[in-house]
Amino acid sequence: MKTRTENLQKGVLFTWRDEKGFGFILPENCGEDIFIHISAFGRISRRPKVGDIIYYHLKTTSSQKCKYSAYNATIQGVKSHNRIATANNLKSRKNRTSTNANKPKRLSRKPAKMSFWKMIVGFMIFIIIFVYGISKIKISSPPTSSQIDVPRIETPPLSSQSQQYHCAGKVHCSEMDSCEEARYYLHHCSGVKIDGDGDGMPCEQRCGH
Repeated sequence: MKTRTENLQKGVLFTWRDEKGFGFILPENCGEDIFIHISAFGRISRRPKVGDIIYYHLKTTSSQKCKYSAYNATIQGVKSHNRIATANNLKSRKNRTSTNANKPKRLSRKPAKMSFWKMIVGFMIFIIIFVYGISKIKISSPPTSSQIDVPRIETPPLSSQSQQYHCAGKVHCSEMDSCEEARYYLHHCSGVKIDGDGDGMPCEQRCGH
């Protein structure tokens, strides 16, 4: 027949087999190891682990493996809801429930009004920030190509000899017979590749510019 001791005990969980759901407590007074099963904790927010401080009550058992076992146990610092509750706790819960149920609910429209005005103010702030950002972008935007003065590179006028040239499909400097012909091709013919640096002077290495 099992007997119980009502004094609250304290110890350290030094062995725990989570897969089997039991372990052993080393009592604070360094007495005999106490067996504890997972059911002794009731409902807890996490599983026990080695090193936990355990508060528990003792009961004797007829098992041959251990003389004492723990029940109604809690882990220090961990919320638990043991199945064994005192009558005072139950009464206080009922009193709080009945008191809250009897209190009339107050309805107020002030929070709704406040939230509406907050939305208006937030929208106005967004509009101000948006307009300010647009103005900053316009100020900091680079000038368009029409506003940039591009320096003109004046090329020497073609001599009367260049009038005899015509576009005959030549593309590279190696195909040109003279610098005059290269200048004519650059200014009158499309698809030529005789002005690599784009300065308006064709075949610079050959013509010596």
